[in-house]
Order: sequence, then structure tokens, then C-alpha cells
Amino acid sequence: MSVSSVVEVWLSVKRYRLIIKHRILAELGEISHFILNILHKYDLSLQAIYDITGLDEHQLKPVIERLQGLNFMNEDFQLTESGQIAAYSLNHLHGKAIEVYMDQNYVDYSSSWFIALSDSDAIKSLPSSAIQVATPGKKKSNYTEDCFQQTQRFKKSIPEILPLLLSEFQHFADLKNAKWGMEWDITLHNVEENFQHGIRIAVPLKRHNNEVKPSDSLKNSLRLYTRLLVLTTICKQPSGFDWKNKQSFAPLVNMYSEHDDQVYNDIPIFYDCTDGKELVDDTLIDISTCDDKANTLLLHANESEMISPLLSVEHHFSQAWQLHEFSYSEVIENIDISNLFRVD
Repeated sequence: MSVSSVVEVWLSVKRYRLIIKHRILAELGEISHFILNILHKYDLSLQAIYDITGLDEHQLKPVIERLQGLNFMNEDFQLTESGQIAAYSLNHLHGKAIEVYMDQNYVDYSSSWFIALSDSDAIKSLPSSAIQVATPGKKKSNYTEDCFQQTQRFKKSIPEILPLLLSEFQHFADLKNAKWGMEWDITLHNVEENFQHGIRIAVPLKRHNNEVKPSDSLKNSLRLYTRLLVLTTICKQPSGFDWKNKQSFAPLVNMYSEHDDQVYNDIPIFYDCTDGKELVDDTLIDISTCDDKANTLLLHANESEMISPLLSVEHHFSQAWQLHEFSYSEVIENIDISNLFRVD
């Protein structure tokens, strides 16, 4: 392996049907919708509205008054600027449904999250051998609870997200020329799929850094392991003689890192890596049978001040693992946001 080694990991995503509604338009009836539409397209008089709808004054007057009360229609029975925007929203956005993919990290509000249209090239079927990134919090297995959590997260960023997903919303936002979003509502519904999907992430493996200590506080961290060849050197006074000045020496431990291609004496050693993923490059010679790496370790050990011609020296080789640990935030920083959207 080399310094630039990268590992392919996957952030799983779920498919949803997103339904967009304008709160006020949702409360208006079909007649109000019809009037907004025809006044948006044509310059009509009040009498023309009566003639087209076929309604009498008793039926139409409450509708007109409601539209005027909402500042959608002026006293001349023409659409105001707000009415034009409402009519545009009715024609292009209200009631629109699209399908999207979203990650399920709705517990950790400090992390960015990701959303993509259903036809995005960034979304791929998960390989059977995929290394999946665990989210900081537990995902909801119940569809109703999951959709509720996703909807709540989405609603906090409506003005930011909707123009990304639908170009018509950018036009709407430009027309408003002010803070907007409160008048819109969204709901998310689960979409069943035969295969699980995800976002591919190329994560560069970390080299050992003795200034960075392993943290026990990382929850659901990504733990990747590469091989170490460990040489334990034991020095002691030769046996068979009654030494007056008896001495004991701590074992000297040196490790060759397969990934870093370097000898260390301060790297944390792991013999159990069942809590993560072993990364073994089949193109490499097994370090347990690689004489040159063993000889390198022996030469390195013999350079130690602890090795003395007055002592009996015993060397022992073993295999262990080097941990490359990543927090969730570290992993997602490597996501290529081409063809998907990041929400901070």
C-alpha cells in the first residue's frame, strides 16, 4: 500500500416520494384556483369571470373577497404581485411530487446531510461487499417514524433545498425577493426498493500520527484495520548464573506497518479487529512470510540501546492490526457532491 491509499466506503440512502404544497393554496377551493389561473393568463373583467365560471354573485362574491383578503386580488379584480406569485406557484409547484434519496442521519444535527434526485448519477446500488458508514444515531425501522424524522429535518431548510431540487423554485424565490419558505409545506413517503442504494465515498487512509491518540468517545466510528508485523524483543541476564545485581527489562516492541511502509515503536496494536473491517491487499506479499520486512525489524531492534552483548536476547514475531479510525464527520467530508446536494 502507499501513502495515498484510499478505501471505498458507502453511505446508505433511502428513497422517498416528496410532495410539495403551498399552505394557503391548499386551503383554497377549486374555484379560487380556477380564478387565479385564468387571471394569471388573461386580463379579464369581473363580468367576464362571472360569465366563464357560470356562478352568480351569491356564489362568487365570497371567493372574490377571500382572494382580496389574501392580497391576491386588488379592487379592480386583477391579480396583485402576491397573486401573480400564488398563480405561478399553483401552476408549477403546488401539489408537485418528485422522488429523492436522503441519508438517514437525522439524529446528529451538527453534521451535514445529503439529498439527491432519484435519477442522480451519485446514487448507486450498494455492492454486496460494501463497507457501510454507520450514522451517529440509530435509524428508525418504522416507516412512519422514519418519514416523520426526515420531514422535520427537511422543513428546517426548505428555502435552501427546494430551489436545488426544482428550478421553478428559483424563479419563485427571485420573485419574492425576500425571506420565504414559511408558506410551503412538504411531506415525505417511503418508496420501496428491491436493492439498497448508497453514496460512494473514497476515504484516504490515515498514516500513524503519534500526536493523535485513539479516542474512546467516538460513537459508531468507521474502524478500518491494516496489517502489522510485530517484533517483540526480550532482553534478560543469561540463565545458569547467580547474578548479585539482578535486573529485569521491559520488552522492546517494534512494528512494521504494511500501509505506512514504516517501522514504529509507538503505534497502538490491536489483535482483535472484529469491531471493524480488515483491509488486506491481496496483491501484496503476506508480511508474515516476507523476509526483508522481518530483517528490517530485527536490524531496527538491534540498534536499540537496550540491546547489550552482556544480555541474552530473544526475538518473537507476531501479526497484529493497525487502526485507521474516522468519525462520521471525517468520512462525509470526502463525499463528492457532484450530482447531489449537501445541506449544512
